[in-house]
Amino acid sequence: MATRLLTVFAKLKGGDYLKSTLQPLLNALMVLPSQGSYELDPTRLGPDEDVNVNFENLKNMAQIFLDKITDSASNVPSSFREVCWYLSQAVGDRFPDAKFTAVGGFIFLRFLCPAIVAPESDGLLQAPIENAKVRRGLLLITKVIQNLGNNVLFGAKEPFMIVLNDFLAANIHKVTRFLITISTPQKLEPASTDPAHYRAIEVGDRSSLHRHLVLNLERMSKDLTMKTSAELEEDKTYLSTKRSFDTLSTLLAQLGPPPERHRRDVVPVTSNAAPNIHQYHEFMRKNRGRAIDDLLKDGVFYEGGLSKERRPVFYFVMRKLSLDNVDLETVMYRIFLVSSTGEEDRSE
Repeated sequence: MATRLLTVFAKLKGGDYLKSTLQPLLNALMVLPSQGSYELDPTRLGPDEDVNVNFENLKNMAQIFLDKITDSASNVPSSFREVCWYLSQAVGDRFPDAKFTAVGGFIFLRFLCPAIVAPESDGLLQAPIENAKVRRGLLLITKVIQNLGNNVLFGAKEPFMIVLNDFLAANIHKVTRFLITISTPQKLEPASTDPAHYRAIEVGDRSSLHRHLVLNLERMSKDLTMKTSAELEEDKTYLSTKRSFDTLSTLLAQLGPPPERHRRDVVPVTSNAAPNIHQYHEFMRKNRGRAIDDLLKDGVFYEGGLSKERRPVFYFVMRKLSLDNVDLETVMYRIFLVSSTGEEDRSE
């Protein structure tokens, strides 16, 4: 899930950077002579292809892509730098030698290389690449770049790529320097008081910020009010922080509750909604007479307050469950009894 979230984050926040970095190269590649080939695999070589010429083509094109990427460190979005910094810190704590490999996995494997292999999917080209040689060349370029990001040489898995190991050795310092640079958070300049320098945030981000502040306002208040006299004396910014908090509280009161997030409501199960619904009804009918008093008495299940969406919360405490006294079918019956949307079960 974490790596999938990183992939989605990269696509959401990295579009402009991708276009400025890769689009000019890809457009130039599309107008190169169609007879140019990058193939090194002897089982894929055409009858009129020279592997040495293809090697030079691939090496030169990989160098152009690599130089463009490594020279773009200053253009990497600040949000990417933050993620790269956190990755390097989290991995470096446990595996110091792999901290930049993790960053390379994010920036190359999940962001740059997919865009090179299929540029039309990221809007870098208007139409799919029809030239099979160009498509294959882009795939081989990503293999070179990805191995540099992982700091590994080609080996027995793809022996035809071993001829590029000298190229990898000559460029590893560039990639390492690039990864170090983008893993260093940019220093923020002092905030300007000129309204012209303010940037309006998008509606979705504003709603998320509003919701986050409302949900955490009470926690912030407790943090301020629970400071000891010694802490107050040491904290020179307490008074200004308290004034800012009071201003924020007033603003949130004036704004009112945050807008409701779009969520998918639970769809009631009907007799034709799923093939297993008859099994469910049969299970509930068969177990209707089961005693659930022990579950209630032992505190295995209980209702406790409302969620942030003002919905009743039903707790199931596994550690209080004793299978010596209760079988699993009784537990399942109790869970279905609460979650059921049927009239008979809801009345109980």
